[in-house]
Amino acid sequence: MKKVVAILALLAVASPAFALERANNAPAMAAKVAKQEARTAAKDTIAVAKADLVKARAAAMQDLKAKLAKIKDAKKQQAVTRIDDNMVALNKKMTDKDEEALSKLSSVLDRVSARSDAASAKGVDITAVKSAIDAARTAITNASAAVKAQAMKVYALPIKDATTLKQVVGDTRQSLRNDLSALQTIMKSTQASVRNAATTLAQTPRINDEVPEVVPPAATSTTNQ
Repeated sequence: MKKVVAILALLAVASPAFALERANNAPAMAAKVAKQEARTAAKDTIAVAKADLVKARAAAMQDLKAKLAKIKDAKKQQAVTRIDDNMVALNKKMTDKDEEALSKLSSVLDRVSARSDAASAKGVDITAVKSAIDAARTAITNASAAVKAQAMKVYALPIKDATTLKQVVGDTRQSLRNDLSALQTIMKSTQASVRNAATTLAQTPRINDEVPEVVPPAATSTTNQ
């Protein structure tokens, strides 16, 4: 009987402690669940976007075939088709690289944020770091939206006849180059924002942890198109 009473007494003491621990962990658990739900939603959105892109690309290919039928020169038809395929491949290659770069930059920023939070828990003033991190988060979000928008673009060739074929193809290729160049400017700005957050952390008094290296985004090159 005494053993039972002792066990009950221990449980009575332990229960509030367990309850307190669960209460303290609740925000972290909620944040973890929210993050997982956000990832799932993002994957669903990406899947839908890819399906839409496949449909748009298929429609563009059919339209191109119909337009090329007006061009009697088979070699010109093949050349235009090859250029069209190359533009599609280039756009995919560069946007895929930028998505990968953004993922790495996001991971770097997560590490900066984690170290910043740890320093804050020790009483370190992280006001400047917090501001830099928030700015970098916004930059990554905006860059991600820009990359997704670029990845969804279909560069249709407005072919009318053989006389304007060269001009049409040249203008469309230049349009792709311009868009990729603009996207690269956004990527470089985003990289700078993440680097600023990491540098601000390193320069904060009483911060001695190693600052994570900022991974630069993939360089865009359109000279071969």
